Amino acid sequence: MKARAAAKRKTTRPKEPEPRARLLPGDRRAQLLLLGRELFSVRAYDDIQIDDIASAAGISKGLLYHYFGSKRGFYVATVEEAANEMLAATKLDGVLPPPEKARRSMEAYLDFVEQHAGAYLALMRGGIGTDPEVAAIVDRTRSEFVRRFVSNLGLEEPRPVFQLAARSWIGLVEAASLDYLDRRDVDRATLMQFLLETLYQILMTAMRLDPDAPLVLLGPAALGTVTLEK
Repeated sequence: MKARAAAKRKTTRPKEPEPRARLLPGDRRAQLLLLGRELFSVRAYDDIQIDDIASAAGISKGLLYHYFGSKRGFYVATVEEAANEMLAATKLDGVLPPPEKARRSMEAYLDFVEQHAGAYLALMRGGIGTDPEVAAIVDRTRSEFVRRFVSNLGLEEPRPVFQLAARSWIGLVEAASLDYLDRRDVDRATLMQFLLETLYQILMTAMRLDPDAPLVLLGPAALGTVTLEK
């Protein structure tokens, strides 16, 4: 009896791990881009190796090269995906009065910052320094926000002062959002009001410098309680 039990123990094979589910190419690529956001938002680009990415994803290095060609290609694709997602998440459909559109746009932007911090950090803190492809993605993203900003003001043609105002304010929004993620020493409502009141002040200055602009601007503080007259 003991001999048979011992023999049974010897011949019992350890349970093999279940095979990993195979993903469709599009699903695998999306999974890798999501991982890229997480990695590049908390670690410097130079500190991450292809081995780290492949290990975290549970795939071979060859598969990563198959999808992206190189670590740089993977990073660029991660940044582009983050940019596209942010633009989509902050686009408002329908016709709204300028004050309401400004507030809702800002709410949507901060929602993205909070809910997709990894994507936002990966986009705004480019890890390859002055890489032209990454810089072009970030610049295109900012340019689209400038276009929306000017369009929301009802300007039908480019006006340099308001283009400058838009670029300056969007730069401030980015800096404030990054500070908010890093420090968390002000609450969301305070950040929101700060950005909207700053927008009001910037637009007031732009109006003064370009008095011929055909605008109906936002009201102060609450952005909607007062319509400004030039």
